[in-house]
Amino acid sequence: MPCYRYGAMRRVFFITLKFPPSSDIGAKRPLRMVRRLPRLGWQPYVFTNPESRAQPDHDLASLVPAGLEVDRRYARGPYYRLVDGLKAAWSRDVGRDIGVPQRLAAAPESRWTRIRRRAIYGAENVAQGLNVTDEWWPLLPAAAITALGVIRSGDFQAIYVCGDPNSPYVTGWILSRVTKLPLVIDMRDPWTLDPTIRALKYPHTRRIETAIESRIFSDAAAVVLNTGRSRQAYERAYPWLDRGKLHVIHNAFDPELVRDEDADPDPVFTVAHFGHYHRLRSARVFLEGLRRFMDAERLRPGDVRFVNYGEFIPADLAFAREIGLGGVVDPRPP
Repeated sequence: MPCYRYGAMRRVFFITLKFPPSSDIGAKRPLRMVRRLPRLGWQPYVFTNPESRAQPDHDLASLVPAGLEVDRRYARGPYYRLVDGLKAAWSRDVGRDIGVPQRLAAAPESRWTRIRRRAIYGAENVAQGLNVTDEWWPLLPAAAITALGVIRSGDFQAIYVCGDPNSPYVTGWILSRVTKLPLVIDMRDPWTLDPTIRALKYPHTRRIETAIESRIFSDAAAVVLNTGRSRQAYERAYPWLDRGKLHVIHNAFDPELVRDEDADPDPVFTVAHFGHYHRLRSARVFLEGLRRFMDAERLRPGDVRFVNYGEFIPADLAFAREIGLGGVVDPRPP
């Protein structure tokens, strides 16, 4: 593996809205990238959000490379505080983030809880349907101005944007156009081709986003996708695009982020999933498959554990109980 002196490294302006100590699933991919870029001769300067009100992951934060420059001025002001507070409150209120296994045995939801959940989901549907990119787009102008000042005062050779959220892709594209620096787009998940996003967006919003995405793809020096299927889907969506600029880096397990003292000697067969199950992406298909696997192998609930690090809605927990997996599913914070 090549080793570079700091002075010989090129600098990359690295934009991501999710970064440790955020416990969000989306913070893990950018962490993985900034840990590896120096080995390839690139020293990242991270431009990200302030620390969220959501539960921080200090263990994850301890894995941030020493000496890494982290600038938390992407989002500032009352709008950021409002949206961040609402997102944290909504997650708690509607039960989207469940990290306590004992909740599996909780009493059924009250009628008022179900009404409140429907109201919140309805408001969320309207907001997501109308939003071009995501809820962070109003922060784009100020973020671009701040970032431009940093880039012009430093010696940067490239701009790297890791999403989602998707609005930072636009920020990076603007900065690339102004500074003439090459732009790398790194998609943890597809943008306009993600079926959950398409389900929420109104038709005119999808058309606008597709036009923006295609322009960004066209102008970017490279686009990094998370799976081969995602790459194939984008090749079909944009057949005119230079396929040589499309690359794949999976959202894979990173053994470097596991310490020896974290090793679990538990002999129980364990499946770990890092990601979110929510009202538009149900865990039912996986749970049904797990049930069939256990039946075929004659495994009892005590022999298997499914640990999900991320959102897990009460409806999926109830379904797990219905098919006899109440003692198998172990939802935890991301």
